[in-house]
Amino acid sequence: MSAIYVIVPLPSLPWGIDRAFRYIGFYTIGTILFRTKFDEKVRKLRIPCELIISVILFAISFLLSYKGLYTGIMWFITAMIGTVAVLILSISINRNCILEYLGKISLTILCTHGPVYRIVAKIIAVMFKLSTDVVRENLLLAIIITAFTLEICVIAQHIISRFIPWIIGQEKSRVSM
Repeated sequence: MSAIYVIVPLPSLPWGIDRAFRYIGFYTIGTILFRTKFDEKVRKLRIPCELIISVILFAISFLLSYKGLYTGIMWFITAMIGTVAVLILSISINRNCILEYLGKISLTILCTHGPVYRIVAKIIAVMFKLSTDVVRENLLLAIIITAFTLEICVIAQHIISRFIPWIIGQEKSRVSM
C-alpha cells in the first residue's frame, strides 16, 4: 500500500483513508523489526554505541529533510531513518525511572500542561520583563518553563489520584481510619 502511495500519490480522501496507504509501511516495518527481535540486537550494543548510531541516524534524517529530500520515496526513507533513530534511542533509555513515571502519568500531563504552560510562561515573562514570544524562543527559559510545567503536572497527578481518581481511570483507594 505504501509503495502504491509513493508511486501514485492519492488525493485527500474522506476519513484520512489516503493516510492508511501512506503510513501502513511503518506498521509493516515495525512488525518486521519486532519479529526479528530488533530491540534485543540493539540492547547487545553498548550504550555509547546505541547513542552514537541514533545521533548519526538523526543527523542523516535532518540533513535529508534540510536538503528538501522528503517527497516521493525519499519521504519514506527519510521518515524511516528518523523512526529507527527514535526507536534505538528509546531502547537505549528504556530503564529510566523519571521517564517511566512521566509515561505513566502522561494522560494527566496531556490534559493539564496547556494552561499550566501558558501561566508559567507568562509569570517568567513578567519576572524578566520580556514578551512571552521572547521567553518561548529562548532555549534556557523554555527548559525552565518545561521543568516547572512538568512539576506542576506531577502535583496535579497526585491531587487527582487522591481526590478524584476516577477521572483518570483509577479506582478510589480505601483510606483506613
